[in-house]
Amino acid sequence: MSALLEKMNNYFKNPVKDPDTIQVAMMIAVYAHRKQMRVNEVPYINHPLGMVRHWIRLTMAEKYKINEEVMFDYHLPYRGVEEVIWLHDVVEDTEITHKDIEDIYREYGYEEYFKTYIDEPLKLITHDKEIPYSDYIDLVMTHPTSALVKMIDICNNLDLFTLKEVGKKEVDRAISYIKYFKKINDKYNYVWAINGYCYEMKYWVDHDEEN
Repeated sequence: MSALLEKMNNYFKNPVKDPDTIQVAMMIAVYAHRKQMRVNEVPYINHPLGMVRHWIRLTMAEKYKINEEVMFDYHLPYRGVEEVIWLHDVVEDTEITHKDIEDIYREYGYEEYFKTYIDEPLKLITHDKEIPYSDYIDLVMTHPTSALVKMIDICNNLDLFTLKEVGKKEVDRAISYIKYFKKINDKYNYVWAINGYCYEMKYWVDHDEEN
């Protein structure tokens, strides 16, 4: 067991013995952001947690079991999305590296899953501060998973109640976020896809219940 994984297990009073890929991401995120606070002085982990809840609402997963086939029909990524949501700020804002995350997934036996569904979108969504934000968005848009997660990230960051104050700087940033959201959506049409997916899920579930 690596030193980092041992520290993580010691941090949690009752660590999950055989976590799935999402639980691994959640544990890494909770441990990585354990000492961090947002600008409104709430724990930083509330940000990825809020994004996960948003994703669950968008996909109606709290009511209907997610149907990967229907998501595929609407060109919506599924595998890796929730993991990247949990992990999207870890490398950028904490001492944990991309390799650390890869090593932890390997130790849990998820090396192939990590390489297939998490590796590339996680690299793309991690913002190198040397790269201008508009160029960073262009990189994020090269992978469907990182693009979708960034749209959810933008939505969470547009929640003005998470700000400490609302001044010109915050308003200007919100406007720029909306423009980036539109730019990503212009390429992937995820707003239409999410609505289509939810409509179809509700239709078929309701239809089955009637029969």
